[in-house]
Amino acid sequence: MKEKIGSRYALLIGLPVGLTFSILVLIASLFPPFNFLIFTSGLQGFWHPLIWGGIIPFSFIFLLWYEGKKISNYLITKNILLSSFLFTIKLNFKLFLILFLIFVFSLFLFGFSVVLESQIKSLLIGTITILITFIFATIVTTFSKSLIIVKLTQNKLKNI
Repeated sequence: MKEKIGSRYALLIGLPVGLTFSILVLIASLFPPFNFLIFTSGLQGFWHPLIWGGIIPFSFIFLLWYEGKKISNYLITKNILLSSFLFTIKLNFKLFLILFLIFVFSLFLFGFSVVLESQIKSLLIGTITILITFIFATIVTTFSKSLIIVKLTQNKLKNI
């Protein structure tokens, strides 16, 4: 019962944010200059609508539910800020790992039309970009939506 509370709030608050981001990526990929950039860099697989319209949102939903179940356990032994950080870091790490694996797979699958040296540069730049985004997203979401999720879960657990 306590696990469901964290999952419910994680999905209720986190899902609109994540789905909005996926929709924005899909909309951005419709613009011809962006499509040209994607095609010339060999990232057709990473920016494919199936990835951002299917795999990423469903992975995000599952991860919100799965990590949300753990919030009540975090709150038993840790303070609210540390609980928020643990929820965020575990969720973001798994989500960014999925993004990184899709990025690497698509780079090697669709990137063979370009020189191998440029693939290595694309992999390096993409990896650095994903790491910087991961750090930024973890810091921002720890003090925003994750803190709200954990606080609502804590309040609901007090009422039980």
